[in-house]
Amino acid sequence: MLKLWGQGRETYNPAAIVRGILRKNHGVKLPAASACRLILFAWLAGLTLGGAESTFGASLTLLIQPPQGEAVAAGGHQALAAYLSHAAGVPINVVTPPNFLAHWETIRRETGVDLVWDDAHFTDYRVQRLGFHVLAKAPGMTSYSLVASPGARISDPLSLAGKKVASFGPPSIGATRLNAMFPNPARRPSIIDITTVQQGLELLQQKKVEAAMLPTPAVSEHIDRGRLAVLISMEPTPRMALSASPRVDAKTRERIRAALLRAADSKDGKRVLADLRFSHFEAAGASTYANHARLLRDVWGY
Repeated sequence: MLKLWGQGRETYNPAAIVRGILRKNHGVKLPAASACRLILFAWLAGLTLGGAESTFGASLTLLIQPPQGEAVAAGGHQALAAYLSHAAGVPINVVTPPNFLAHWETIRRETGVDLVWDDAHFTDYRVQRLGFHVLAKAPGMTSYSLVASPGARISDPLSLAGKKVASFGPPSIGATRLNAMFPNPARRPSIIDITTVQQGLELLQQKKVEAAMLPTPAVSEHIDRGRLAVLISMEPTPRMALSASPRVDAKTRERIRAALLRAADSKDGKRVLADLRFSHFEAAGASTYANHARLLRDVWGY
């Protein structure tokens, strides 16, 4: 079962919907920020209740970080959950937070999820703080690049302090990389949240932002053709990993690990790889992601 919030619908505004319902039915005027907090707390509460079921072995909960514009995210992760469910021998329910802030709160509060598929800094944080076990990862490494329009005439990335920069919202790996460049919080760029790479490119084209922090592989063609200027490319990090809570017993963890590493050897596994656009899954462990949690050190709640 896949639970998505606003997936693929950039005009969907949950906070506005909540405010409208409260105003119409109860005469309550709620500020947008309060509505967002209400949604976040309700989502976290629902996840906690749903995740508690897995403690008793009835099912497992798979948490997926907010999709960053991949068209395959919904279908691919449904197929992944079905594949892992067969390996584990129990149903697996998929939940996806509405944004990276909600994802961080879910991780930080340890709200009862059993399996998590997300980026390097979140993976290392759970290993170090919550005792999670890394099972396998997407193949290879990835990086982010701070890019601008060729005619922007930005010679120094630090000149972006106080200016608008498009990025997946904090504390995504792109946003944390961007903020790390500016030690003084009062002299950081203003991050304009995006949900897709294309949205970031459009904001650049429309000159609504000065630069954008985007996955290098996703914009490499634009860079090669001279449509984007690279201001700086970040150090590569291991790609996303699947990790398991210590609540998941060792036998089940090994079944899931083996299923991932042998995915290319079966029809169902090949379907999962095709949906996720992977050639295979790679073996990985805690050492693969060591020291990446440091990217979160300036994030509230770390």
